[in-house]
Amino acid sequence: MVNAPFFLRIVRSFPASNIKYLGKIATILVGVGLTKNV
Repeated sequence: MVNAPFFLRIVRSFPASNIKYLGKIATILVGVGLTKNV
């Protein structure tokens, strides 16, 4: 799975106004994580 500290850095690097964009990134990261697990 994605490293929590790394993900938190990405979250903190984005302004609150970019939550929708961040949601898209989170979805992609989850998808990549699931792909690696398979």
